[in-house]
Amino acid sequence: MTTANGIQSGDFVSANEADTFDLGVRLGKELTGGEVILLNGPLGAGKTMLVKGVAQAIEIDQEEVTSPVVHPGEPASGPFVALSH
Repeated sequence: MTTANGIQSGDFVSANEADTFDLGVRLGKELTGGEVILLNGPLGAGKTMLVKGVAQAIEIDQEEVTSPVVHPGEPASGPFVALSH
């Protein structure tokens, strides 16, 4: 595992939705502002669950995060940042 700007990078394996959500929370807590995170994966891979975890960490209601397949481009806003997924 390597570190880039204080954020770990590498391969992460998740066994379930809770693990994916928790990874998102950990990632979100490392963000300082201005980062761009690109997610790539097949339908059902857990991208939205990861973003929900990030949302919780940056004080955005995770219920505002929806799959871009269902609701493309709808941003969610929190007290400090906007999150587009």
